Amino acid sequence: ADAAQVIHDLATLITSGRLSQANRELIESTYASVYNEEGKETALQVAQQLIVSSPEFHTTSLVRTTGEARSPSVQAGNLDEQYKAIVYIYGFGGLDSFYMLAPYHTCDDLY
Repeated sequence: ADAAQVIHDLATLITSGRLSQANRELIESTYASVYNEEGKETALQVAQQLIVSSPEFHTTSLVRTTGEARSPSVQAGNLDEQYKAIVYIYGFGGLDSFYMLAPYHTCDDLY
């Protein structure tokens, strides 16, 4: 199968077909490049990684880009002041990547 068909199939399976045309073209060209250099298996892994890092994977609706720059967020408070925060983690059960916290600094041998 050619790159366009592979990415189409992956986008359908992974994002329910929400992958934007711009991201689709980028992933297709990357897939083709890696396929020529390192083979089908590596190209497929790279394509999957790119799709799951796209905005379309992390939403449940269509992503619409406006082309407008985002306004900078306002800095809240003085950074020198102490503060307290309440962190609430609500897990539905099971393992969902949206609710997964992975330690980074204590697991050097895993990353």
